[in-house]
Amino acid sequence: MIGNHLLQQQTTQLHMTQNLIQAISLLQLPALDFVSYLEQLTIENPFIEVESSFHSPVNPDEFVKCNDARKTISMGGGPSLYDHLLEQLTFLPISERERKYIHFLILHIDENGYLDINIEEASAILGISTFEGERLLERIQQMDPPGVGARNLQECLLLQLKRKFPTSHPYINILSQYFTDFVNKKWKEIVRKEGTTYEQLQHLFDEVQQLNPKPGLMFSNEQTPYIIPDVSIEHRGGKWHFQLKEDRYYRLTFNDSYYERLAMTKGEEIREYIRKHVDQYYWIQKSIEQRRRTIVAVVKQIVDRQAPFLLGETDELVPMTMQDIADSIAVHESTVSRTVKNKYIRTPVKTLPMRQLFSQGVETGPFGKEIPTSYIKRQLVSIIEGENKKKPYSDQQLVHILKEKDIHISRRTVAKYREQLNIPPSLKRKRFD
Repeated sequence: MIGNHLLQQQTTQLHMTQNLIQAISLLQLPALDFVSYLEQLTIENPFIEVESSFHSPVNPDEFVKCNDARKTISMGGGPSLYDHLLEQLTFLPISERERKYIHFLILHIDENGYLDINIEEASAILGISTFEGERLLERIQQMDPPGVGARNLQECLLLQLKRKFPTSHPYINILSQYFTDFVNKKWKEIVRKEGTTYEQLQHLFDEVQQLNPKPGLMFSNEQTPYIIPDVSIEHRGGKWHFQLKEDRYYRLTFNDSYYERLAMTKGEEIREYIRKHVDQYYWIQKSIEQRRRTIVAVVKQIVDRQAPFLLGETDELVPMTMQDIADSIAVHESTVSRTVKNKYIRTPVKTLPMRQLFSQGVETGPFGKEIPTSYIKRQLVSIIEGENKKKPYSDQQLVHILKEKDIHISRRTVAKYREQLNIPPSLKRKRFD
């Protein structure tokens, strides 16, 4: 009796975990992948029907040129990284349970081929141990392209190097133990500790330079990419109007005729089959509606804060973080992050990734006025471009110049922004000609 109760409890928990995975996956999918996901469900669940017009002729105006599109649509284009990984997943000799979990991790592989979720967080969501999460990630890391599924640059390069050299090779140890010193060519200590030579380190350096730091980009379209914006906003009659593109391109319905035919069949297995797939249909409906409400709620909050920028009245974003939006709609910050992930918004002025609408602000001056970091960085670029190249400004001098422009930030902050802009320090900017 107790055993049956425990089994039922575990089954319920597993069902809830799978539903949670499904809901999270739906939220973070951009419009095109969202409809593809629903179409895949029609294969798994005969009660689900999707009327989709994404594959029908589309008004060219719906397609927007974008140099930063992750998901592209082009004539004769090859498969995306997502499709390529899913195809390999199909042929793995693993259980359906593991396949679903690996699929979840693949959804978190970004366009560069890196895993963009902490493996501990992913494991917690899936309801598995971190050890099993690591093991499932290794399955992805064994796929092509080499280096895919890495969590950082070091791991990405090591995954590729291990396909060229055995794990016991000295090169693997050097890149594992001395990565930062190695890439910065601080080799003296490596030579002393490992007994290697500068010539050998140079050879390894040449090998590493041949590796791909962003393996996922080989699947990006080199031609002009086009995207379908996930959300369109218009300003008419003094009001904002919102439209989710997916609302125009699909309709989810229940296959009543098949249900009625199957319901006439006797047998416990048939009844269980019907119950399971009908439950899935209603859960999908609920998840879709929750996805829609969340996207609209997030977009409305963004528009309220960034209206001048969205209307083209200013080039500056108001300081706004994902936590700000999360607090406004009473959700976790990670929910906002998943909502805007890989999604594009079409505004009255231009189409851009939703993530670009978030901007940190810096408190400057005695009154604590916030100035967007983007504005400060543009000022830095302008000042450095106009400096005497034989006597470039130090970070402290830049602090004083910015102060004259009523921008009060520390030398450390100047150095941080300079590095983010890929501008070298004054010593490396100095010219001697």
